[in-house]
Amino acid sequence: MARSADFSRKVVEALAARAGYRCSFPGCEMPTTGPSSESRLGVSRIGMACHIYAAADGPAARRVDQTRSMAELKAIENGVWMCYTHGKLIDTDECTYSPELLKDWRDLAERRAHLRLEFSEAVDLSRVASLPLARAKIDLFEPDTGHRIEGFLRASAMAQSWGNDEALGTRDLLIELARNALTHGRATGIRLEATVDSIHLSDDGQVFPLKELLRSAGKRGGAAALEAISTMHDQLVVFHRATENGNLVTITRIEMSPESPALSPCSFRLTGGWPNATSAIEFVESHGECETVFLFPTLGILSYSDLFKLSDEIKQRGMSGRDIVLAMQAHSAGILNFVEREMPNVRLVELKRRPPA
Repeated sequence: MARSADFSRKVVEALAARAGYRCSFPGCEMPTTGPSSESRLGVSRIGMACHIYAAADGPAARRVDQTRSMAELKAIENGVWMCYTHGKLIDTDECTYSPELLKDWRDLAERRAHLRLEFSEAVDLSRVASLPLARAKIDLFEPDTGHRIEGFLRASAMAQSWGNDEALGTRDLLIELARNALTHGRATGIRLEATVDSIHLSDDGQVFPLKELLRSAGKRGGAAALEAISTMHDQLVVFHRATENGNLVTITRIEMSPESPALSPCSFRLTGGWPNATSAIEFVESHGECETVFLFPTLGILSYSDLFKLSDEIKQRGMSGRDIVLAMQAHSAGILNFVEREMPNVRLVELKRRPPA
């Protein structure tokens, strides 16, 4: 016998209000309520409370979980607010619109609604805070998959979380890397995955460090996309790591909390200021498969003496050719000049704190 678990009016109203009465589908944010011409008290509503796990378990239901009780299916934790168009869309494909993805969309919509209250509609929210990405994943097997990469980034809510320009630049780079891996690197497949803090592209092709794109005499699309990321998006860091099966490229935005976990297998989080400079350089030395290594001070502040110690370690170990990114809080012109003069292989970038959730 089929079960059915409709939301209560109280849950429906709470879902709508917590999303700011806007659709939670990334890139839509359609207002879902407004005045009706029927009367002075009339209200038009074009939003719907959608179940993450299906309210009914009939043959047309999506995301069915028989282990969930009726109370769980009716609870607000099982809901996401959508406009009618996208509410119907998410019920057509349970593979693309997974429960985990819909939960991330709901959380991001509520975070954006909170930021609107705090900073007002006039503020570009992507400049106010770096929101987490929605977790998404796709596999690619054909070189001409730009539209699928576009859909993947839309699902991750990258434009809403990191900014539209960053999303477009990342899309350009992912397209070129995917084509290079499948055509020149002889990869049989590619996986794109969005985690909370990063975009990952992995392939099973020949190992090909990103620096080779920039060194090539006949630089083309891949080099242009990588150079654009480096010069136009200083908050984006691109890592390459050789793996047992091929390549792993990670794109991370460094506007995040110092309490966050390591950004990638090629990053090292310093604790307690700079007492472990030797450990950091040992990490760089032991991760030769990492084209770029990211050093992330927990406190976000390093002094001149800290930088002298780092510089000495790099020179003593013959590591002046390694590409190292050092992220800190706001730094003085003097610090910038010191790094440029004494540590030419180190890129110093400014770490901005992510506001609390």
